[in-house]
Amino acid sequence: MNVFAAKIRQMILPGRGGAYGPLPPLLVAMTVVTGLVDAFSYLVLGHVFVANMTGNVVFLAFALAGARGFSLPAVVVALAAFGARIDRDHHIAVHELLLAEPGVSGEEGNATSGRADLS
Repeated sequence: MNVFAAKIRQMILPGRGGAYGPLPPLLVAMTVVTGLVDAFSYLVLGHVFVANMTGNVVFLAFALAGARGFSLPAVVVALAAFGARIDRDHHIAVHELLLAEPGVSGEEGNATSGRADLS
C-alpha cells in the first residue's frame, strides 16, 4: 500500500492510540448522514436543503437572478423556518439559563440578578 493510502486509512480508521481518537470517523459519518439528508430533502421535499442552509442561500440567489427551476417561495419558506427555529431555540436556552440560577424565577429574577433581559 502506498504512503498516501496508508495515511488516509490511519486518519479514517485510527487505532486505539490515534492522535485524534474517534473524531475522524465520527466526522466522516456525520458528513455522510448530512449528505444523505440533503439528497433526500432536495429530491423529495421540493428542491430545498434542510441540513445545510448554505445551499438554500445559493438557491435564493439563483431564484432572484431569474434562473429557471428555482422556486423563490420554497427557498424563502425554508430559510424562514430555519430562522424561526433559531429564534425559538434562543428563547428556550435563555429561559433554561434563568431557571438554572438558584433563587431566580421569572421577571423578578431578572430585576434582582442585575442582568439585562436577553429574550
